[in-house]
Amino acid sequence: MFGFRNRPQDQNMISAILKGGASSERAVADLYESLFAFAIKAKRRYNLSEQDIQDCYSDAITALVQKVKNGEFLGESKLSTYFYSILSNKCVDKVRRLNSQKSQEEAKWTHELPEVTDRTWDFLGQWDVKEEVDRLSTLMNQIGEKCKQLLLDLDYHGYQPEEMIERMGFANLNSIKTQKYKCKKKLLKLVHQHS
Repeated sequence: MFGFRNRPQDQNMISAILKGGASSERAVADLYESLFAFAIKAKRRYNLSEQDIQDCYSDAITALVQKVKNGEFLGESKLSTYFYSILSNKCVDKVRRLNSQKSQEEAKWTHELPEVTDRTWDFLGQWDVKEEVDRLSTLMNQIGEKCKQLLLDLDYHGYQPEEMIERMGFANLNSIKTQKYKCKKKLLKLVHQHS
C-alpha cells in the first residue's frame, strides 16, 4: 500500500488516520505536535508573522490529513517530508496574498472608482458582504461556543495564543493549536455542507 521509504511510525500514523474516529483524532493531534518544528523553520524562511504561520500550519495539517484519506500520499517520501512540501506551498500562497494586498493598498485606482452619485456598486458590494457575513455567522454558531470564541479571538480580535491560555483556561500553546485545528475542521465541514 505504501512506498518502501515509509517508516513504520508513518505507516502507523496513516493507518490511524484512515481508521477514523478517536484513533484518527489522536493521530492528527500527534501530527500537530510532532511536526511543529517545521512551522518554526517555515516562519523564519518565509518571514511570516506568528498568526500567519499558525494559519498556514493548521491549513497544511488539514491538507495532509485529507491527502492521506484520499489516497494521494503514496509513501514515496517520509510523511514529514511530504508535509513540509504542503506547508511550504501554503506559506508561498500566504506571502503572495500578503504582497498582493500590500500592492493593492498602495495602488491608486481613483480613475476607476464610480461617481459619488452612483450608489449601485456600494449597495451590491455591501449586499454580497452582508450575505457572506450572515452565512458565516450562522455556521459559527453551529460549531459550539468554545470554538466560536477561540476562532474569533485568535483570527478576528487579534489575541495572541499566549493570551488565550489565561483567557480560556488552556493548559499550554499546543492544546490551543490542537483545539484551533479541530474548530477550523468543524467549520470547514459545515461550509462544505452548506455550499
